Amino acid sequence: MNPERSSPIRLAVDTSSNVPAAWLARHGMIEVATSVLFGDDEYRLGRDIDRAGFYRLLATRPEHPTTSQPSPQQFQAAYAQAFAEGARHVLCVVVSAKLSGTFNSAALAAQEFPSDQVTVWDSRGVSITSGLQAIAAGRLCQEGRALAEILARLAVLRERVVGFLTVENLDALARSGRVSALQKGMGNMLNLKPVLAAQQGLVVPVAKARGRQKAKAEILQRLQAAFGQAPVFLAASHANVPDEAQAFLQAVDVVLRYRPAREAAPPVTNYLAWPVHATMGTEDIRQLDNALRGFARLILVDMEGSALSCEEHRVVPAEFVDDTTWCKGLTAMRKLMCTRTEARIVLGGKLEGYKGAMPGVAEETLLAIEAKQPVFLVGGFGGCARAISEAL
Repeated sequence: MNPERSSPIRLAVDTSSNVPAAWLARHGMIEVATSVLFGDDEYRLGRDIDRAGFYRLLATRPEHPTTSQPSPQQFQAAYAQAFAEGARHVLCVVVSAKLSGTFNSAALAAQEFPSDQVTVWDSRGVSITSGLQAIAAGRLCQEGRALAEILARLAVLRERVVGFLTVENLDALARSGRVSALQKGMGNMLNLKPVLAAQQGLVVPVAKARGRQKAKAEILQRLQAAFGQAPVFLAASHANVPDEAQAFLQAVDVVLRYRPAREAAPPVTNYLAWPVHATMGTEDIRQLDNALRGFARLILVDMEGSALSCEEHRVVPAEFVDDTTWCKGLTAMRKLMCTRTEARIVLGGKLEGYKGAMPGVAEETLLAIEAKQPVFLVGGFGGCARAISEAL
C-alpha cells in the first residue's frame, strides 16, 4: 500500500476546492470533477480538460462558460473507488454548501453506503480556503489520527481560515448578478477593484480600491490584521496569472514572517552617535523612528555616552561638528553599545577615510576585548576585519 495512504481514512475532494496536484498525489485524494460548459459542450475539469485548456477555450470561445456541480453518481463512484482500494472510511471535503450544490451531491451519494462509512465535510470555503482544509485533513490522516480528532481539528481550522480575493474587472460579477450593470460600468470606468472575503460560507464585499495594486495592498493589510502573531499556512489561488500570484504570495510571506511582535521588544537596536543625529532635523528623527518601529529600536547617544529619547533630540548647526567632536561622539556611542551587548561580530570596515580616533571596527573590537566579550572575526569580506585577523 502507498505509505501516503496507510490511513484507513481516504479523502475525496471536489475540483472547486483547487487542491494542487502535488497535494492530491501526496495524500492520495480522489478528486471529483466539476463540469464546465461552453454552449452545448461539456468538459470535466481535470478529466476532459485541464486548467490551461480551460483558459484557452475562455480566450477563443464566444460563449461565456458556466459550471455544473459534480453529480451524486460521480461522488458515489469516488467513494466506491476508495473502498475498492482498501479504505474503511471516506472523508469528503467540498466547497461551501451556501454557494454550491456540491455538498448536496456528495451527501446524496453518501446515502448509498452504510452511515458509518462516509463523512461529508462542508468547508464553508471557496477555492483554496476549502482546499487548505482538505490538505490539513490529509496531513492528519497521514499522522494516523482518528476520524473524531480529524473532524475536531477541521472544525477549529474552518473558523480560522481566512480568504480574500479581488478581480480584474466586474464583468463576471455582473453576469452572475452579484453587481448591477450600472455598478459594472461605473466600476470599470473608475478602475475600481472590489476586495471580497470568504466568510461563514459566503463571499461578501469588504472594500473597494482604485487599481489592482491598491486592491492587493488592501488584502495584505487585512491579512496582517487577521493573523496577528499566529503562525500561518499561506496559499494563493489565481485565474491564469501564475507569476503575479507567486510574487504576491512571496510579498505576503515576507510581511507576515517579519511582522512585528505586539508585546515583544524589537529584535534590532540602532544606535546613532551625537555627530550623526545632532545635525538631523527633529522631524527627520521622528520619521526614522516611525519607519523602524516594531522592527528596530532607535537610540540616540549624547557626547557623554548616555542614551537619549527622540523627544530629547536637539539640532545643532553643522559647523559645530568638527573632527574632534566626531571622534568623541563615535567613541561614546561604541562604549555604550559595548555595555549593552554580550559579544561582537566583526566584518568589513574602513581602513581609510574614517572618522574617529581609529577605524570604527578596530575600536569596537578593542572595546569588546577590554570588556572580556567574545569577538568573532569574519575576515573573508576584507576591510578592517581582515587586517585585524591577519594581525592576530
